[in-house]
Amino acid sequence: MSWIAYRRDAFLLTWSISAFVLFLGSIFYGLYAAMPDRVPAAIGTTGIVLGFVLCWSAARQFRSDTVPVRQTLALATVVVVSQWWLQLGGLVGLMVILSNALAMLLLFASAWEYWSARSERLYSLKWLTALYILVGFSFALCIIPLAIETPLYMDRAPNNWAEMLQMIICIICITAIGGLSLAINQERVVRDRTVEARTDGLTGVLNRRAFDDFSQKREPKGDTVVVIFDLDFFKVVNDRCGHAFGDQVLRSFASVCSASLRNQDVVARIGGEEFAVVLEDCTVERAIVVANRIRLRFAKQKLAYEGQPVRCTVSAGVCGSPPDEPRNIEVMLSGADTALYRAKQNGRNRVCHFEMSLVAA
Repeated sequence: MSWIAYRRDAFLLTWSISAFVLFLGSIFYGLYAAMPDRVPAAIGTTGIVLGFVLCWSAARQFRSDTVPVRQTLALATVVVVSQWWLQLGGLVGLMVILSNALAMLLLFASAWEYWSARSERLYSLKWLTALYILVGFSFALCIIPLAIETPLYMDRAPNNWAEMLQMIICIICITAIGGLSLAINQERVVRDRTVEARTDGLTGVLNRRAFDDFSQKREPKGDTVVVIFDLDFFKVVNDRCGHAFGDQVLRSFASVCSASLRNQDVVARIGGEEFAVVLEDCTVERAIVVANRIRLRFAKQKLAYEGQPVRCTVSAGVCGSPPDEPRNIEVMLSGADTALYRAKQNGRNRVCHFEMSLVAA
Protein backbone atom coordinates (compact mmCIF):
# COMPACT_ATOMS: atom_id res chain seq x y z
CA MET A 1 0.00 0.00 0.00
CA SER A 2 2.88 2.37 0.75
CA TRP A 3 4.41 1.57 -2.63
CA ILE A 4 1.12 2.34 -4.39
CA ALA A 5 1.10 5.76 -2.71
CA TYR A 6 4.72 6.48 -3.70
CA ARG A 7 6.04 4.19 -6.41
CA ARG A 8 9.67 5.15 -6.34
CA ASP A 9 10.60 2.79 -3.51
CA ALA A 10 9.97 -0.58 -5.17
CA PHE A 11 12.36 -2.11 -2.63
CA LEU A 12 9.31 -2.26 -0.34
CA LEU A 13 7.72 -4.80 -2.71
CA THR A 14 10.85 -6.94 -2.74
CA TRP A 15 11.09 -6.78 1.05
CA SER A 16 7.41 -7.72 1.40
CA ILE A 17 7.97 -10.78 -0.80
CA SER A 18 10.99 -11.71 1.32
CA ALA A 19 8.89 -11.44 4.49
CA PHE A 20 6.27 -13.74 2.95
CA VAL A 21 8.93 -16.29 1.95
CA LEU A 22 10.37 -16.14 5.49
CA PHE A 23 6.87 -16.74 6.83
CA LEU A 24 6.40 -19.85 4.65
CA GLY A 25 9.86 -21.15 5.53
CA SER A 26 9.13 -20.71 9.23
CA ILE A 27 5.89 -22.68 8.91
CA PHE A 28 7.67 -25.67 7.34
CA TYR A 29 10.48 -25.48 9.87
CA GLY A 30 7.81 -25.51 12.59
CA LEU A 31 6.33 -28.65 11.01
CA TYR A 32 9.78 -30.21 11.14
CA ALA A 33 10.05 -29.35 14.83
CA ALA A 34 6.64 -30.90 15.52
CA MET A 35 7.03 -33.91 13.20
CA PRO A 36 10.69 -34.71 12.45
CA ASP A 37 11.13 -35.34 8.76
CA ARG A 38 13.92 -34.37 6.39
CA VAL A 39 11.65 -32.92 3.67
CA PRO A 40 9.93 -30.24 5.80
CA ALA A 41 13.33 -29.48 7.31
CA ALA A 42 14.83 -28.85 3.87
CA ILE A 43 11.82 -26.80 2.72
CA GLY A 44 11.94 -24.78 5.94
CA THR A 45 15.66 -23.98 5.89
CA THR A 46 15.59 -23.30 2.14
CA GLY A 47 12.62 -20.96 2.51
CA ILE A 48 14.19 -19.05 5.39
CA VAL A 49 17.50 -18.54 3.61
CA LEU A 50 15.75 -17.62 0.34
CA GLY A 51 13.80 -15.03 2.34
CA PHE A 52 17.09 -13.49 3.45
CA VAL A 53 18.37 -13.60 -0.15
CA LEU A 54 15.39 -11.43 -1.06
CA CYS A 55 16.10 -9.20 1.97
CA TRP A 56 19.57 -8.60 0.57
CA SER A 57 18.09 -7.98 -2.89
CA ALA A 58 15.73 -5.37 -1.40
CA ALA A 59 18.66 -3.69 0.37
CA ARG A 60 20.67 -3.53 -2.85
CA GLN A 61 17.60 -2.21 -4.66
CA PHE A 62 17.22 0.49 -2.00
CA ARG A 63 20.80 1.66 -2.50
CA SER A 64 21.01 1.45 -6.31
CA ASP A 65 17.36 1.67 -7.47
CA THR A 66 17.89 -1.49 -9.54
CA VAL A 67 17.02 -5.12 -8.80
CA PRO A 68 20.18 -7.32 -8.79
CA VAL A 69 18.43 -10.07 -10.77
CA ARG A 70 21.51 -12.10 -11.74
CA GLN A 71 23.07 -12.00 -8.29
CA THR A 72 19.75 -12.87 -6.65
CA LEU A 73 19.20 -15.85 -8.96
CA ALA A 74 22.78 -17.01 -8.42
CA LEU A 75 22.43 -16.84 -4.63
CA ALA A 76 19.05 -18.57 -4.75
CA THR A 77 20.53 -21.36 -6.85
CA VAL A 78 23.38 -21.85 -4.38
CA VAL A 79 20.91 -22.01 -1.48
CA VAL A 80 18.54 -24.50 -3.12
CA VAL A 81 21.26 -26.79 -4.44
CA SER A 82 23.27 -26.85 -1.21
CA GLN A 83 20.28 -27.39 1.07
CA TRP A 84 18.70 -30.18 -0.97
CA TRP A 85 22.00 -31.89 -1.74
CA LEU A 86 22.67 -32.17 2.00
CA GLN A 87 19.06 -33.26 2.64
CA LEU A 88 19.29 -36.04 0.05
CA GLY A 89 22.53 -37.15 1.66
CA GLY A 90 20.84 -37.27 5.06
CA LEU A 91 23.17 -34.60 6.46
CA VAL A 92 20.38 -32.64 8.13
CA GLY A 93 22.63 -31.32 10.90
CA LEU A 94 25.11 -29.91 8.38
CA MET A 95 22.18 -28.56 6.35
CA VAL A 96 20.88 -26.59 9.35
CA ILE A 97 24.37 -25.32 10.21
CA LEU A 98 24.91 -24.17 6.61
CA SER A 99 21.49 -22.48 6.51
CA ASN A 100 22.37 -20.49 9.64
CA ALA A 101 25.75 -19.50 8.16
CA LEU A 102 24.19 -18.38 4.87
CA ALA A 103 21.47 -16.43 6.70
CA MET A 104 24.12 -14.72 8.84
CA LEU A 105 26.18 -13.67 5.80
CA LEU A 106 23.12 -12.41 3.92
CA LEU A 107 21.96 -10.36 6.91
CA PHE A 108 25.40 -8.79 7.32
CA ALA A 109 25.47 -8.07 3.56
CA SER A 110 22.02 -6.41 3.83
CA ALA A 111 23.25 -4.28 6.72
CA TRP A 112 26.22 -3.20 4.61
CA GLU A 113 23.95 -2.18 1.72
CA TYR A 114 21.87 0.06 3.97
CA TRP A 115 24.97 1.47 5.67
CA SER A 116 26.46 2.27 2.24
CA ALA A 117 23.41 4.46 1.58
CA ARG A 118 24.03 6.60 4.69
CA SER A 119 24.84 9.62 2.50
CA GLU A 120 21.08 10.02 2.11
CA ARG A 121 21.06 11.08 5.78
CA LEU A 122 17.84 9.28 6.62
CA TYR A 123 17.30 8.95 10.36
CA SER A 124 15.99 5.37 10.23
CA LEU A 125 18.95 3.98 8.27
CA LYS A 126 21.29 3.55 11.23
CA TRP A 127 18.64 1.68 13.22
CA LEU A 128 17.80 -0.52 10.25
CA THR A 129 21.48 -1.37 9.83
CA ALA A 130 21.80 -2.20 13.54
CA LEU A 131 18.76 -4.50 13.46
CA TYR A 132 20.10 -6.48 10.50
CA ILE A 133 23.42 -6.90 12.30
CA LEU A 134 21.66 -8.04 15.48
CA VAL A 135 19.59 -10.66 13.63
CA GLY A 136 22.75 -11.80 11.84
CA PHE A 137 24.52 -12.33 15.16
CA SER A 138 21.57 -14.38 16.42
CA PHE A 139 22.09 -16.80 13.52
CA ALA A 140 25.83 -16.83 14.23
CA LEU A 141 25.14 -17.83 17.84
CA CYS A 142 23.02 -20.76 16.66
CA ILE A 143 25.97 -22.20 14.75
CA ILE A 144 28.07 -22.66 17.91
CA PRO A 145 25.94 -25.21 19.85
CA LEU A 146 24.94 -26.93 16.60
CA ALA A 147 28.56 -27.41 15.59
CA ILE A 148 29.52 -28.66 19.08
CA GLU A 149 26.54 -30.76 20.15
CA THR A 150 24.54 -31.76 17.07
CA PRO A 151 25.53 -34.76 14.94
CA LEU A 152 25.56 -34.36 11.18
CA TYR A 153 22.70 -36.85 10.87
CA MET A 154 20.21 -34.89 12.98
CA ASP A 155 16.81 -36.53 13.48
CA ARG A 156 14.97 -33.64 15.15
CA ALA A 157 14.98 -29.84 15.21
CA PRO A 158 17.60 -28.31 17.53
CA ASN A 159 16.32 -27.01 20.85
CA ASN A 160 18.85 -25.03 22.87
CA TRP A 161 19.43 -21.60 24.39
CA ALA A 162 20.72 -20.15 21.10
CA GLU A 163 17.61 -21.24 19.21
CA MET A 164 15.33 -19.70 21.82
CA LEU A 165 17.30 -16.44 21.81
CA GLN A 166 17.28 -16.35 18.02
CA MET A 167 13.51 -16.83 17.93
CA ILE A 168 12.94 -13.92 20.30
CA ILE A 169 15.36 -11.65 18.42
CA CYS A 170 13.85 -12.51 15.02
CA ILE A 171 10.26 -11.92 16.14
CA ILE A 172 11.13 -8.51 17.56
CA CYS A 173 13.74 -7.34 15.06
CA ILE A 174 12.17 -8.49 11.80
CA THR A 175 8.92 -6.80 12.81
CA ALA A 176 10.90 -3.66 13.60
CA ILE A 177 12.75 -3.93 10.26
CA GLY A 178 9.40 -3.90 8.48
CA GLY A 179 8.32 -0.82 10.38
CA LEU A 180 11.61 0.97 9.71
CA SER A 181 11.42 0.10 6.01
CA LEU A 182 8.08 1.90 5.90
CA ALA A 183 9.55 4.77 7.92
CA ILE A 184 12.42 5.14 5.44
CA ASN A 185 9.91 5.23 2.61
CA GLN A 186 8.05 8.06 4.35
CA GLU A 187 11.31 9.92 5.06
CA ARG A 188 12.14 9.76 1.37
CA VAL A 189 8.67 11.00 0.44
CA VAL A 190 8.98 14.01 2.76
CA ARG A 191 12.53 14.77 1.62
CA ASP A 192 11.75 14.52 -2.10
CA ARG A 193 8.64 16.65 -1.83
CA THR A 194 10.58 19.24 0.17
CA VAL A 195 13.25 19.32 -2.53
CA GLU A 196 10.61 19.64 -5.24
CA ALA A 197 8.97 22.54 -3.41
CA ARG A 198 12.33 24.33 -3.12
CA THR A 199 13.68 23.64 -6.60
CA ASP A 200 13.05 25.46 -9.86
CA GLY A 201 11.59 22.82 -12.13
CA LEU A 202 13.24 24.13 -15.30
CA THR A 203 16.82 24.78 -14.22
CA GLY A 204 17.26 22.57 -11.14
CA VAL A 205 18.56 25.39 -8.92
CA LEU A 206 16.72 26.85 -5.93
CA ASN A 207 13.50 28.72 -6.64
CA ARG A 208 12.49 32.17 -5.34
CA ARG A 209 10.61 30.74 -2.37
CA ALA A 210 13.61 28.74 -1.19
CA PHE A 211 15.92 31.72 -1.70
CA ASP A 212 13.63 33.98 0.32
CA ASP A 213 13.53 31.40 3.14
CA PHE A 214 17.32 31.22 3.08
CA SER A 215 17.61 35.02 3.14
CA GLN A 216 15.26 35.41 6.10
CA LYS A 217 16.84 32.67 8.22
CA ARG A 218 20.47 33.59 7.59
CA GLU A 219 22.07 35.84 10.17
CA PRO A 220 23.94 38.89 8.75
CA LYS A 221 27.69 38.38 8.67
CA GLY A 222 30.72 39.78 6.92
CA ASP A 223 32.66 38.35 4.00
CA THR A 224 29.46 37.53 2.12
CA VAL A 225 28.70 38.73 -1.40
CA VAL A 226 25.49 38.66 -3.42
CA VAL A 227 25.57 38.59 -7.22
CA ILE A 228 22.53 39.07 -9.46
CA PHE A 229 22.71 37.83 -13.05
CA ASP A 230 20.23 38.85 -15.75
CA LEU A 231 20.28 37.38 -19.26
CA ASP A 232 20.68 40.11 -21.87
CA PHE A 233 17.81 40.64 -24.35
CA PHE A 234 16.17 37.43 -23.17
CA LYS A 235 12.68 38.60 -24.18
CA VAL A 236 13.93 39.21 -27.73
CA VAL A 237 15.45 35.70 -27.82
CA ASN A 238 12.19 34.23 -26.54
CA ASP A 239 10.10 36.09 -29.11
CA ARG A 240 12.35 35.25 -32.06
CA CYS A 241 13.31 31.67 -31.24
CA GLY A 242 10.40 30.48 -29.13
CA HIS A 243 9.98 29.48 -25.52
CA ALA A 244 11.54 26.05 -26.02
CA PHE A 245 14.83 27.65 -27.07
CA GLY A 246 14.48 30.18 -24.25
CA ASP A 247 14.17 27.31 -21.78
CA GLN A 248 17.33 25.81 -23.26
CA VAL A 249 19.16 29.10 -22.71
CA LEU A 250 18.02 29.24 -19.07
CA ARG A 251 19.12 25.66 -18.44
CA SER A 252 22.47 26.37 -20.09
CA PHE A 253 23.14 29.37 -17.89
CA ALA A 254 22.09 27.52 -14.72
CA SER A 255 24.47 24.69 -15.64
CA VAL A 256 27.38 27.10 -16.22
CA CYS A 257 26.60 28.91 -12.98
CA SER A 258 26.43 25.74 -10.86
CA ALA A 259 29.63 24.35 -12.38
CA SER A 260 31.51 27.58 -11.58
CA LEU A 261 30.58 27.75 -7.89
CA ARG A 262 31.66 25.97 -4.71
CA ASN A 263 29.45 23.53 -2.82
CA GLN A 264 28.93 26.11 -0.07
CA ASP A 265 27.63 28.78 -2.48
CA VAL A 266 23.92 29.27 -3.11
CA VAL A 267 22.35 29.83 -6.53
CA ALA A 268 18.67 30.47 -7.21
CA ARG A 269 16.42 31.53 -10.03
CA ILE A 270 14.56 34.52 -8.60
CA GLY A 271 12.76 35.72 -11.73
CA GLY A 272 12.09 34.82 -15.34
CA GLU A 273 15.67 35.33 -16.55
CA GLU A 274 17.19 36.55 -13.27
CA PHE A 275 19.46 34.50 -11.00
CA ALA A 276 20.93 35.29 -7.59
CA VAL A 277 24.14 33.87 -6.14
CA VAL A 278 25.30 34.10 -2.52
CA LEU A 279 29.04 33.62 -2.00
CA GLU A 280 30.09 32.89 1.58
CA ASP A 281 33.59 33.65 2.91
CA CYS A 282 34.34 35.70 -0.17
CA THR A 283 35.64 39.19 -0.85
CA VAL A 284 34.03 41.56 -3.34
CA GLU A 285 37.12 41.39 -5.53
CA ARG A 286 36.94 37.60 -5.64
CA ALA A 287 33.20 37.71 -6.34
CA ILE A 288 33.80 40.00 -9.33
CA VAL A 289 36.29 37.46 -10.69
CA VAL A 290 33.77 34.64 -10.23
CA ALA A 291 30.96 36.64 -11.85
CA ASN A 292 33.15 37.46 -14.83
CA ARG A 293 34.17 33.83 -15.17
CA ILE A 294 30.51 32.83 -15.33
CA ARG A 295 29.77 35.64 -17.79
CA LEU A 296 32.58 34.63 -20.15
CA ARG A 297 31.81 30.92 -19.98
CA PHE A 298 28.16 31.53 -20.76
CA ALA A 299 29.03 33.74 -23.74
CA LYS A 300 31.06 30.82 -25.16
CA GLN A 301 28.16 28.36 -24.96
CA LYS A 302 27.35 26.84 -28.36
CA LEU A 303 23.65 27.55 -28.64
CA ALA A 304 21.90 27.20 -31.98
CA TYR A 305 18.39 27.77 -33.32
CA GLU A 306 17.39 26.05 -36.57
CA GLY A 307 21.04 25.38 -37.31
CA GLN A 308 22.10 28.99 -36.80
CA PRO A 309 24.36 29.91 -33.84
CA VAL A 310 22.81 32.21 -31.27
CA ARG A 311 25.14 34.11 -28.96
CA CYS A 312 23.66 34.83 -25.55
CA THR A 313 25.22 37.03 -22.88
CA VAL A 314 24.55 37.97 -19.28
CA SER A 315 25.05 41.05 -17.10
CA ALA A 316 25.72 40.99 -13.36
CA GLY A 317 25.61 43.24 -10.32
CA VAL A 318 27.74 42.60 -7.22
CA CYS A 319 27.22 43.81 -3.66
CA GLY A 320 29.26 42.72 -0.66
CA SER A 321 29.05 42.79 3.11
CA PRO A 322 32.18 44.21 4.76
CA PRO A 323 33.52 42.25 7.77
CA ASP A 324 32.99 45.25 10.06
CA GLU A 325 29.51 46.02 8.70
CA PRO A 326 27.46 42.82 8.32
CA ARG A 327 24.47 43.17 6.00
CA ASN A 328 21.53 40.88 5.52
CA ILE A 329 20.76 39.27 2.17
CA GLU A 330 17.88 41.63 1.36
CA VAL A 331 20.11 44.70 1.66
CA MET A 332 22.83 43.16 -0.49
CA LEU A 333 20.23 41.98 -3.00
CA SER A 334 18.99 45.55 -3.39
CA GLY A 335 22.56 46.83 -3.86
CA ALA A 336 23.34 44.11 -6.39
CA ASP A 337 20.16 44.99 -8.29
CA THR A 338 21.27 48.63 -8.48
CA ALA A 339 24.68 47.53 -9.78
CA LEU A 340 22.96 45.26 -12.32
CA TYR A 341 20.95 48.24 -13.58
CA ARG A 342 24.21 50.14 -14.12
CA ALA A 343 25.65 47.18 -16.03
CA LYS A 344 22.61 47.23 -18.32
CA GLN A 345 22.95 51.00 -18.83
CA ASN A 346 26.64 50.69 -19.67
CA GLY A 347 26.09 48.29 -22.56
CA ARG A 348 25.30 44.87 -21.00
CA ASN A 349 27.55 41.79 -20.99
CA ARG A 350 29.54 43.13 -18.05
CA VAL A 351 29.83 43.06 -14.26
CA CYS A 352 29.31 46.12 -12.08
CA HIS A 353 30.04 46.56 -8.37
CA PHE A 354 27.54 48.44 -6.26
CA GLU A 355 30.06 50.42 -4.24
CA MET A 356 32.28 51.79 -6.97
CA SER A 357 30.55 50.87 -10.19
CA LEU A 358 33.55 48.83 -11.28
CA VAL A 359 32.98 47.78 -14.84
CA ALA A 360 34.68 44.64 -16.12
CA ALA A 361 33.96 44.13 -19.77
